[in-house]
Amino acid sequence: MACLVQKGPNQATHEPPKAWAALSKWLPSHNTEIDYWWKVTGTPLAMMMDAAGYSLEGQYDALLSHYHWTIPYLGCAPRPDVNRQWSSIFGAQPLDYCWKWNTATTQPDVRCTMEAFNRFSGTKMDPLAQDASRELLCCLQAAMPSIDVSYVTPMSTWDEGLSRLSPGDESRIAVSEFIETNPEGKLLSPFMLGIDHVKPAQSRLKFYFQTPSTTFSSAREIMTLGGRVAISEAQFQELQSLITAVTGSDTLSKQTAAPEYDCRYKDAFANAPALRSGFVYSFDMVPGASLPHVQLHIMARHYRCDDLTVARAMTGWMEDHGRGQYCSGYLSMIEGLSPQRRLDEGKGMQSRLRCAFKENGKLDVTSYLTPEASVPVGEVASKKLVIPIRRATRRRGDGW
Repeated sequence: MACLVQKGPNQATHEPPKAWAALSKWLPSHNTEIDYWWKVTGTPLAMMMDAAGYSLEGQYDALLSHYHWTIPYLGCAPRPDVNRQWSSIFGAQPLDYCWKWNTATTQPDVRCTMEAFNRFSGTKMDPLAQDASRELLCCLQAAMPSIDVSYVTPMSTWDEGLSRLSPGDESRIAVSEFIETNPEGKLLSPFMLGIDHVKPAQSRLKFYFQTPSTTFSSAREIMTLGGRVAISEAQFQELQSLITAVTGSDTLSKQTAAPEYDCRYKDAFANAPALRSGFVYSFDMVPGASLPHVQLHIMARHYRCDDLTVARAMTGWMEDHGRGQYCSGYLSMIEGLSPQRRLDEGKGMQSRLRCAFKENGKLDVTSYLTPEASVPVGEVASKKLVIPIRRATRRRGDGW
């Protein structure tokens, strides 16, 4: 676990994790950008893996992969004198992290999602900022032959794209029927498609929808796809208790006005105002499956008063359900991800929560994190550079 060092009555810092510190001694310094992103993004990744109980070997493997394959595609470091032609959907730091919570018998799983950039992203040579992602995927094929890029090029229209991606797929048909005929389904608005870059016959499709409905009854209706997906009353009560814990409200038995969206994030969704409120659902379609795997995404940044309250609510729920083995490590870890402020001085780092029932009936829970960072950009800046949180416009995306 990263060591907590007290700096004063209201401030604390964390020493760098051992794996990150050890690698930093020997990894070559390529340029200012690489060095910057290694410190800003490598440290949080190492802290999360350390808190999740990853072996030292596992941490080295993930960090080296991150250094060689992720960091070179994060683009230029944010500076006051540099204006990116394309704004990331994640903000000035073009990636976020997720902490898939443990069960009573497993440990947490740490992952990160990135948006690839290069010097031509957003320019006339690459107006939709797609070339860096294609280059990264093609280069990765040499190291990971299982990667397939058949679905990299998007389809021209929604319906045509669905038919071409999954012709005759029963789970897709079930979703289409639900959104066309069910009262709650009719309120769902599609906004993103995610795919697995593997052979098309094995690739899952993930369709993301937003709804203004935030009631428990609407959650039950959508999670069960109008009664077609089996969820017991005990399972739903468990989900309901989690929703109550995260939102801090037990009034979702009826439709109420959504909490005011945090003003810091309004610019990030300027072209998608619907995503500032309500709940998000994703339908994970596995080839050959008759029904989709439905996931609920709660925008945690909408609720509660600060990150500490959200974290305590989450860890409290985990402890109450026999899953509290890593709660202490989680709390210590997120403190280290917030060097600019105390957790009780703001919110937004814990951006959203994903919930879904696995085949064995257990509730799968994942927290998505957007760390705040402040480090010098090599010799370019004499002062610490504060990275803002999510100031981009969501215009595209291939995974959530």
